[in-house]
Amino acid sequence: TTINDALASLEGPEGMDGPEFEKWYLPGIDGKEALTHELLNLDVIAVYKGKTTADVSYAYREGGGRLVSGKRLMLLDGDSLSFTGAITEAGEALGGINHLEGLVLSAWKSLGGGTDSLRYKKLNIQAQYANCVAILKYPESAYEYVVVGKGSSFTLPVENEKYMDIVWQGYEMGETITINEDKEFLVSELKFKEDTPEIPPEELPGEPSDGKLTEEEIDQIIKDIEQSEGGDTIHVDMKKDTVVPKEVLESIQGKEVNIVLNMGGYSWSISGNEVVADDLKDIDLEVIVDTDGIPPAIIDSLAGGSPTTQITLVHEGEFGFRADLTVNLGSENSGSTGKLYYYDSSGKLIYMDAGEVGADGNISLSFSHASEYVVVFEKASVEDETEDETDKETDNEADKDINNGTGNGNTNHSSGRNSSTQETVSVAKAGDNGTLTTAVEQNNDSGKPKSPKTGE
Repeated sequence: TTINDALASLEGPEGMDGPEFEKWYLPGIDGKEALTHELLNLDVIAVYKGKTTADVSYAYREGGGRLVSGKRLMLLDGDSLSFTGAITEAGEALGGINHLEGLVLSAWKSLGGGTDSLRYKKLNIQAQYANCVAILKYPESAYEYVVVGKGSSFTLPVENEKYMDIVWQGYEMGETITINEDKEFLVSELKFKEDTPEIPPEELPGEPSDGKLTEEEIDQIIKDIEQSEGGDTIHVDMKKDTVVPKEVLESIQGKEVNIVLNMGGYSWSISGNEVVADDLKDIDLEVIVDTDGIPPAIIDSLAGGSPTTQITLVHEGEFGFRADLTVNLGSENSGSTGKLYYYDSSGKLIYMDAGEVGADGNISLSFSHASEYVVVFEKASVEDETEDETDKETDNEADKDINNGTGNGNTNHSSGRNSSTQETVSVAKAGDNGTLTTAVEQNNDSGKPKSPKTGE
């Protein structure tokens, strides 16, 4: 039995008053392949006469200013659309979206990747604007979005209804700059206006009121640091407390001492030589794994189908030092290289660091700034693995003899699916109004790593 035969035996969508159903389509396969397994997972798409089915992921600046994303299945007019033509039609179908007031939509642009088959398109697009946005980030995660013309001058504000004497990181107070694209600005210094109640220090970003060590615990850590010798590493069991006291940071600053903070599920390593800030503060280094703060369309354009995990650091802004995070991102990523990207609110993913995922799923990555991050896992190619194995055999013949016959080489091609899993067919079909809806049956036990702090 071929795949085409199996698809032909599937019943078409029921109760449809819209476009006429033509057939089921399996993207990326010509359908002549024989089915060789009793249990098989096929993701099939409904195709309709005179239409092209499009799976569209899109990103844009919504009315509040944030860069957000969505996903829709669409029926586009025509059964021989080009990839560019499909983007144009999909953009027209998204005409009802509410963009940030003042932004002028100029086009929808492909972010790369996707599928360009005759009757099916997979699109990953982002709204392009004739103007741009200056993104002003204030304390307490408050944002202000200012629409400006590309290439125009913009004077950084020195006050608003709440603050005065505002200085932005990297700029002089009240400096005028030229903006050519979306750009984010972070507050460096500010003062409260007289009629504005000040935020208690414990509620300022990076200084939450809980998760702190006791005074006795802080004194003991400082004592250990003072008694240490050059090159020593001090291990601290934080017992899931996540706030690092400024007194601890001040005590290691400029010293040849490393401190490892075990926070129950992940750890931070800080070298005294890396602590450079003059105005150190208590800092919350809580890490949350598997968040969703970055629009999926942005991630998809970078990852190109590779596995990813989003990470959020609770603190806001610069640390004042560099710290190495060791965290478990899943043993299923073992052997991969995890590439760390920082997401800024102008919609860019900026490469920061990379590390290898160990057999236990742990990876170590360097941070100096807290925000939303994504780790993209890249597996070594077959050629790379072969070269690595050859090098290992050359370096150590004894190891080669030990490893012979273990079955851990290229003989393992399992996808990780349980052989007792029931057949799953994911179906995309047109609803009564001609738009596409989806019905998906799947195993929800994905095995994704949970928050190392909460376990959820």
